[in-house]
Amino acid sequence: MYIPSGVYDVLTNRLYGTEPFNRDIRLCAAVTPQGAARAAPCITSPPTTGRTRMELATCTYQEFTLNMGAPIRTTAGAPRWPLGYQLAGHAKLVTPTRELLAANLPEDAYEFSYRRILNGHGIDRIHAELAALAAHVGGARLVLLCFDKLDKPGNWCHRIHLARWYLEQTGEEVPELGAKPLTPPPSLF
Repeated sequence: MYIPSGVYDVLTNRLYGTEPFNRDIRLCAAVTPQGAARAAPCITSPPTTGRTRMELATCTYQEFTLNMGAPIRTTAGAPRWPLGYQLAGHAKLVTPTRELLAANLPEDAYEFSYRRILNGHGIDRIHAELAALAAHVGGARLVLLCFDKLDKPGNWCHRIHLARWYLEQTGEEVPELGAKPLTPPPSLF
């Protein structure tokens, strides 16, 4: 895909700011939840050997049940209501910053900014933090939790961007266990 240099510079600065980086940046075709085509950054890292595979999933605090796995907080703030279960830990490296949340960005700008945070930590540090949490819970599936429900078309949160980024980095899917938007039945007209 041809990218004019000015656009490339804007994308590079949105992803990495002015700090130096050593990752390859390319744009990949992506589709928004509404079905619109857009360009999204594809950040690639060399594969890391020796990394163990973990079972991860995402969900909301409200929809989580204990049979899903070990509940892991990924939010800047903790829930202010009784959960009915105890959190098994906090994945701090994948938690969006309060500044990012306060910026109230549209989804594409939010994704670029959130990926910048994830890329700044790097897959190896993030994987190590998640592996330590998994070891703490005896290897159970980690269910990464936040507040936002995804059951309506157009709803999104950092969980879907984290799952996409993690898949790009590791090749491992991170399924959403909470409710998803219903797909309308096909129409003949």
